[in-house]
Amino acid sequence: MILSELKDYLAQHKRAGIGDLVNRFQSEPDAIRGMLEHFIRKGRVRRLETELGDCSGCSKCDAYALEIYEWTGR
Repeated sequence: MILSELKDYLAQHKRAGIGDLVNRFQSEPDAIRGMLEHFIRKGRVRRLETELGDCSGCSKCDAYALEIYEWTGR
């Protein structure tokens, strides 16, 4: 996968979870995060803060579902 594929995917879908990106591009989460950092530094992507509500830290939620990135297109 190259940066332009990730960029195109996020620009088209507007938001994506890390799990979605890992499955879509068949890559390791840390590799995807590294590429996302490139766009975060440029101000084109931001990581969304997820609301956990009454989370007690039980770890039952899928961590991939809570890590969401949004294309800002700036």
